[in-house]
Amino acid sequence: MNDVAKALYVIGWLTIIGGLVLGFANREIEVEGLVYSHTETSWAIFFIYFVGGIISGVIMFGFAEIVNLLDKIYRSLNGNSDDTSEAQEEAS
Repeated sequence: MNDVAKALYVIGWLTIIGGLVLGFANREIEVEGLVYSHTETSWAIFFIYFVGGIISGVIMFGFAEIVNLLDKIYRSLNGNSDDTSEAQEEAS
């Protein structure tokens, strides 16, 4: 796998995990009443953050796959089958 594709794959997982963490962190909202205020758990806010993180992460996975496929196409057109042949060409 290409280094850029690996980085995008890691960014995708971090985005999904970040959506989960932000969802848990922001699910408590303060409700003000006439006499006192209290906090309530809003699962809608949690799901908005979490689903947003999942969608963004899957998009990053898609970009990683596109970069990986483009790298494979480039290597097949230039006759390079793996990373070692590219390193040997640069050395000579």
